[in-house]
Amino acid sequence: MRNISVRCLRLSRYAVLLVAAALCAAMLGGCSNQGDVATPPKSTGSVSSQEEEFDYGGFLKELQTMYFGLLTEFPKVQVVRFVAPAERPEAWKECMLAAGWAVYLTFDSGMAPPDDLPSDQLSAYYLDEYVCFAQFPIPPWLVQVFGGDQIRVVFDYYVNVLIPCLAERNIRVAEPPTWEVFRDSWVSDGSGGFSAGSDAWFPYGSVKASTYSETAWEELNIACPQNPSNEILWPNG
Repeated sequence: MRNISVRCLRLSRYAVLLVAAALCAAMLGGCSNQGDVATPPKSTGSVSSQEEEFDYGGFLKELQTMYFGLLTEFPKVQVVRFVAPAERPEAWKECMLAAGWAVYLTFDSGMAPPDDLPSDQLSAYYLDEYVCFAQFPIPPWLVQVFGGDQIRVVFDYYVNVLIPCLAERNIRVAEPPTWEVFRDSWVSDGSGGFSAGSDAWFPYGSVKASTYSETAWEELNIACPQNPSNEILWPNG
């Protein structure tokens, strides 16, 4: 099954970079049982004031909403360690491997289970996945603020880079809005950051992923990345 990338620039305070992983996983299968939930060694390092103030309960509540309809019960979980977005793919992959799942990372750093996992083990797979996500959360202080400057970078990238790249491959997308309309479609989180609103324009929204083979979809995404890289979004690090 093709691993379709899900747009995720900046999410809410607790779910940042999480929705994409959960949605991609929801399209895939797995096998395990509740007794095999991975529990990596808990960190024994000193706890910072930021870690003490982190609303882990709020994080778990939002994480659980990602599994609505997939899981009915959630085991008690503790933080193993906090991870930065760049660390997230490997941390979650290693956690799932420790639970006995031969997961692998896709070309766009998504996590996918083995292709031949039976569908009757979906619930068990999602359970282990939930545990791994919960044990290695991405806290707000390790995520760069997606502010007004980044919204402008995204708009310019879409208009000046992505649309021409897709056009070279005979892919037509919806007419771009004005900068003002695009900017206003983003929603403030109240702390200086923004997330794309439900009506935000997105060039890949015009691309029918279901018409591509897995290889062709990967090639398209590599040639015409859906979003600008972090180096472009935050040139000063």
